[in-house]
Amino acid sequence: MRFLAGFAVLLSLVPQSGAAFAEGHASCVKTTCEDKGQSCLSAAFTVRQACGKSAHQTCAKVFLSQKAACLRKEQGNCGPAYNASAASCLDTVKSCYATCGGPVAGKSIDFWCTGEIDETLKFGFCFGTPGRPVSEQAPQCIKQFEQRLVSQGVSGGLASLTCELLY
Repeated sequence: MRFLAGFAVLLSLVPQSGAAFAEGHASCVKTTCEDKGQSCLSAAFTVRQACGKSAHQTCAKVFLSQKAACLRKEQGNCGPAYNASAASCLDTVKSCYATCGGPVAGKSIDFWCTGEIDETLKFGFCFGTPGRPVSEQAPQCIKQFEQRLVSQGVSGGLASLTCELLY
């Protein structure tokens, strides 16, 4: 009897593997990291939109012949500033992802996807299929992300969509 109790304690110390690991890992990532990534990217996206609106307001006062040059100049900093913020958000997501035990060789090939549709930013994790090459995983995640948007009732075309590997 004591042997069985000791064996049960030892089993509880063994790290999760297989399906149990994958389920626990995905749950941790969704509950712990997704909100962090979403709030970070939402803030960056809001700043980018404000920058674009400000550029249009500034350039509304110029002659039509000079409007394109004005917009290029005024919006010139919007994209790079957003890209830097988005890169920082990706670092935040990757760091959080690592605290959930990922990536684990042979057990997870996961992505953080962001897409812009109808001037709204959409984002989330995509959990790949272990054992398949990474080159097949990104297109699979893009397709899953698009299907998730359709299931949420989003109907317009994506202006952009990227899925970043999380390791």
